[in-house]
Parts: sequence; C-alpha cells; structure tokens
Amino acid sequence: KSYACKRLEDLGHNVLFVCPTNELCKNNLDDGVISVTVHTFFGCGISEDIKVSRLDDSRFDVVVFDEVYLCDLKFLAKIKHYCDEHPEKLVLGTGDTLQNEPINPLSTQFEHDTYANHIMSIIFPSDIFLQVNKRLNNEADKKKLIKLQEDLFDESKDVYKTLRENFKFTKTIDTANNVSYRNNIAEEISNHVRRKQNRQSDNEVGEQLLCN
Repeated sequence: KSYACKRLEDLGHNVLFVCPTNELCKNNLDDGVISVTVHTFFGCGISEDIKVSRLDDSRFDVVVFDEVYLCDLKFLAKIKHYCDEHPEKLVLGTGDTLQNEPINPLSTQFEHDTYANHIMSIIFPSDIFLQVNKRLNNEADKKKLIKLQEDLFDESKDVYKTLRENFKFTKTIDTANNVSYRNNIAEEISNHVRRKQNRQSDNEVGEQLLCN
C-alpha cells in the first residue's frame, strides 16, 4: 500500500506522508520520503493545552495518511475536515484493521473492524483492497502466512502452540535489532544486547534515539 503511494513521486507529484508514530516517519525518511507525524501536521501538542506550529503543506499536491487505522477519532475527524477543505489535493489513506487498535477506542458500541471500516469509507469514498502479499514469492509461503494469520486471530486456538509450530525458538540473542510485544521484555532484551556490545550506559554519543 505504502509502496504504491511512494511511486507517485516517480510520476512527478510532491508527496507528503503523515504517520501516527515517529517510528513510521523514520522508516519513510530512511527511504527518502518526506514524512511527519499527525501531531506535527495538524499542529497538535501532547495535550490539549499545548499547541505547536502547523506544517505548511502548500507545496505538496499529494498527502498520504499512512497506517491511518492507528489514528483515534480526534485525528480521524481532522483528516475528514482536511479532505473537505482541500479538494485540489489528492488525499490517500493506507492501513487495515489487522494491527493494533488505536489507544483510544473508536467505539464502545460497535465491533472495532466494522466501525473502523465504516469511518474510512466516509473519509475515503473510493477504496482498494489488496489481498495478495507481494513480499513473498513462494506460493507455499503465501498460503502459510494466511493460515498463520487465521490461527493467530482464532481465539479458540493456543497462541503458543501456533508460534511453536511456525517459528524457531532460541535461548541466545545474537541480533542487534529485535522486536518484542511488551515494553518490559524490550527493556530486558535491550539491556542484554547492550551488555554484549560492551556499552556502559543507557545512551551513548553517536547513537540514534527514537521517541514514540
């Protein structure tokens, strides 16, 4: 989804990506794509009392709200208003419900996936559903990925059993870049890796600090 939007630059458009997190911004910036967070784009601080300068987006004719399903109702309303106020721009949204939900729930009355898709249909009347994973070339791997997704989202199945059937486990950590589900596990792994790298403090000169 995001790759297709980035291709618009090759067609001569000035594209701006608006992301819900700093990490997504960094990933896009590493790929040479101009990106800002939704807070920066709309001039929102970390609280209602704090205001920041809104980004001047006048030079961009394409605005992509990347992983828009991670936005809460406040920002979704701002995105809808922005679309209505800028009919001269091509405004796109990427994302899906098969990821973490917004920190603030979209609704306490309706099932998340259904309600989120309903909101997106209002903001973005035209939509495209991509169902084929282009990152995998092997048909067997594509089928395995679909089966893994089904099993992980099936609450009647043991998650640990599913993981053991599909992934290798190790008692040693030899990689510098790792992914964890919980913050406390992330801290433990980070401390372990830093000890192996002979680092003496939490942060050292020359390291890149990413804040979310």
